[in-house]
Order: sequence, then C-alpha cells, then structure tokens
Amino acid sequence: MTFGACVLISAAAFAGEKDQAEILRRIDAMQKQLQEQQMRMRSQDVRIEEQQALIEALKAQLTAQETVSSEASSQDRVAEMVKREVDATIEKRGPAQIKDSPAVKFGKYIDEVELKGDLRVRYQHQTADRGAGGEEQTRKRWRHRLRLGGVWKNSTDSWEIGVGVASGGSDGRSTNQTWEDGGDGFASGDLRVDYAYAKHDLDPIPVCLTLGQQKNPFATSWILWDGDLRPQGLTAKFEQEGLFATVGGYNIDHLGWDESNAMLYAGQVGCRWDTEAIEALLALGYYGFNDVTVDEVAGIADDDYSFAIGDLYGHIGADLGKAKVKLFGQLCKNFGADGNLSQRGDMPAGYDPDDGDLAWALGVEAKIKDFKLSYAYASIEADSMPAWLNDSDFGDGVADTDLKGHKIGVGYSLSKNLSLGATALLFGRDQADVNNDNGEVYQFDVKYKF
Repeated sequence: MTFGACVLISAAAFAGEKDQAEILRRIDAMQKQLQEQQMRMRSQDVRIEEQQALIEALKAQLTAQETVSSEASSQDRVAEMVKREVDATIEKRGPAQIKDSPAVKFGKYIDEVELKGDLRVRYQHQTADRGAGGEEQTRKRWRHRLRLGGVWKNSTDSWEIGVGVASGGSDGRSTNQTWEDGGDGFASGDLRVDYAYAKHDLDPIPVCLTLGQQKNPFATSWILWDGDLRPQGLTAKFEQEGLFATVGGYNIDHLGWDESNAMLYAGQVGCRWDTEAIEALLALGYYGFNDVTVDEVAGIADDDYSFAIGDLYGHIGADLGKAKVKLFGQLCKNFGADGNLSQRGDMPAGYDPDDGDLAWALGVEAKIKDFKLSYAYASIEADSMPAWLNDSDFGDGVADTDLKGHKIGVGYSLSKNLSLGATALLFGRDQADVNNDNGEVYQFDVKYKF
C-alpha cells in the first residue's frame, strides 16, 4: 500500500459518512492503478527474458558457424586468403580507383574525349555535253565517304585538340572514294588527314584562336566554299552578345625552294539573332589572295589581275510548327578581276574579266517531320572566285566557274543516325554558252552517323 493510500484511510476514520464514501472510492481507484503498473512491469520482465533467450540463441549459432568454418576445405581457405588480399589492395588504392578505372586511359592533360564520324555510300549518275558537236557523255560510279574524328579537351587550360581522318585523295574539295578507281579490280582506298588543329579560348576575353588544318570558320554557302575544304593556318574569332568577327591567314600551296607560298588572308564580321521562333545571321566578308596565288596556282600571267573577293551572306530560319524552314542568300564580287586575261581559257572573244566577276545564290530548305527538302539557284561567273574554291559537284564534268543552274535535294531520316538522300544538280555554262555546254549530276546516298 502506498503512502497516499495510508493517508486517505486515516482521514476516512475521522470523516463523516458522505466523505468516507468519496475517500473509499479514491482508494479503489489507486489500487487499480497500482495493479496495472504491476502487470506492465511483469510484461517488461517477460520481454527482457525473451530478448535474453534470443541473444543466447544467436551466440550458439555463431559458435556453430565458427566450428564449421574451422573445418572448411583447403580450397575454401585459399579463397578466403585471396579475398583478404583483394580487400587489402582496395583499401590501399581506394575503392573508386578500382571500380571506376576506365578501359582507355587518357594523358594527365586530357579531361574529355569526344569521338564521332559518318559513313556515306553513294551511287552517282551524271551526263555532260561538252564542245561543238560533242555527243553526250555518261558516267556511272559507286563511291563512299568515311570520316572519323575526335576532340581532346583540357578544361583547366581552356584548350582542345581536334584530329580527324577521311577517305579520298589529294583533292581538297572531295572526300569521296570511287570504288575501283584506277586499280586492277577491288582497289583499296585512301585515308588521309581531314583536320588537325589546336583551339584556345582566351578567357576572360571572348576570343578563340585556332591553329592548324581546320574546318571552315566562315559563315558561307556552297557557292563560295566547298564543304570538304579545310583551311590551313591561324584563325582568331571574337563572339559576344550576337556579334562576331573572324580573321585568319591560310597557306594555300607551298611552291618549293626560293619561292613564296600562295596565301589567303580573310576577315568577316557579322551578327546573329536566336529566339525560340527565329534564328538569323548576316555576315560581310573579304578574301584577299596574294600574287603568288594568281601567278602560280591560277596560272594567270596578268599583273592587273587578282583575287579580291567581297562577300555578303545571310540566312533566316523559322519554326512554323509542322515545318522548319530556312532561307539563305549569298553575293560575291571579285574586285580584282581586271586586265585582259581570264582564269578560264575558253571564254568567247571580246570577253573582259570584269564582266564576269559576280556570283550569287538563293535557296530554301525545309524539314517536315522526317523529310528534308531543298532548292537553290546559283550563278557563278567565270572570274568571280578561284576555280578550286566552290562546290566541286556543281559543274562536275563541265566547268568550275562560268556556271548557272539548279540544286535540288530530298532526304528522309529512317532513324536518328540513318538517313536516305537524293540530290540533282542541273547546270550549264553562263557566258561561254556558244557550245551549249551543260551537265546533270544525280546522287543517291545512304548515310550512317556514329
């Protein structure tokens, strides 16, 4: 009995009848509370006994396992020793070094490597009418183009190295490899350096320097630059808040001992707009070729003639919901087309180079779901640019300049990395049209990207 109950009983002896009943009720309540407390304590004692029994059972099981382990076979003991050695090695070298060790290890100055390429298989059918009274000639051939390249990046010093290889020969305007071209049957193809450059970002200045054989750094279309050409030299590019400027010097040809190199010095300024609905660009450029290029590469023996090309290029693209459409235009003028001689030896009598110093093109491209459509019309006059600079497919078999005609394309993407394409190029001579020289090129492509 608790001290509180004793006090209540003593009080009940001196209390009245009514008060005694209340005091006795409270005593009964306290006794019930006491009984409940005793029952909880007994339950806790049972749980303690159960937990103690479980602990004893686990101890017995552990003792049995140790006994079995001590009687294991010699092979099991060897395996256990090997495991301990591996664990010790992991602890010494670090778990991350063991688990995350790459199959290919990079040099300590390389943070990231990005590899990509493509393979294109093409069937090409073309015809050409050349010369007075000449019959139409036909050429059919299978070709492939293989390109593989990588970019090695160093984020600490803000530089990258790009190296790529491509099929083809020494012609800078083509990476196509014609099947069995000049061999005795099943001839093997060539694989050559496509690009090899180093690029440096001059942070915090928004200028990038590129040194080596590089992809074309200028905004342009195919009427001025063939897509396979890779200028060799130094490029500096500034770009900030939609404005950009590009300047560079490039070696065209090395002519040997005691000779100067053929060179190109170029610059371009422009601006770009990029919103959710519209992407646009406008650029003004200048390409100046030294006299060695005119005399030795182009073979024009006229001191008044030069290549000094002004160029205006622009495009605008819009997302129209079901279709993405892009329009482009380009205008080129050779301000150095003076004198009496043309780079083409088959121009008509009385032709003056400054009468053939313009080139221009207008075109449109559209993408509708997995389909691509394109059309362009171009005019490339005889002395508007060097004959080895523009797209080699346009005019193939007929001429390099003094051309006008159409380029039509259609494509379909079977998947993200596999596509089909067809291109038709229909062209003829521009000013030297007395012989009605013309040609057609049809290309059917299967292209894989990886």
